Amino acid sequence: MYRILNLSIIFFIFSLSAFAENSKPQVYKGEIELKGGIIKVGSLNIDFETDLVRFYNKDGTIETYSPFNIVSLYFYDDLISQPRTFVALSHPPKKNTNARYYLFELMKVGEMDILRKSIKNSDYNKLKEFSFSKRVREYDKT
Repeated sequence: MYRILNLSIIFFIFSLSAFAENSKPQVYKGEIELKGGIIKVGSLNIDFETDLVRFYNKDGTIETYSPFNIVSLYFYDDLISQPRTFVALSHPPKKNTNARYYLFELMKVGEMDILRKSIKNSDYNKLKEFSFSKRVREYDKT
């Protein structure tokens, strides 16, 4: 009986550690331009569901920024082999309410700039299993 209980506990601990390894955030090397003209260069992570950006300092501390504090951010995405640029813009959700800031990805610059709002985080470990064209089709469905 104790053997089964011990094995169950060990299995549970290993499954938790495996889950924790797979849930690590995707970290990119890039730069953030903050309001006030401050530019920070280093490692960053974007949570598209909350629009929060985590900046990892060299001393091991993490700074979190909302789109209200950000002008733009830039990083190179190894998964899709492309540079990505985001800008923070205000958008009033309803009449007679305060504007809220969101991160929009700058897709194309030209006569008319094209922006895209990402609304969900992607499971990058799962995406790596598919070809680039399939990843783009799957991402565009969201």
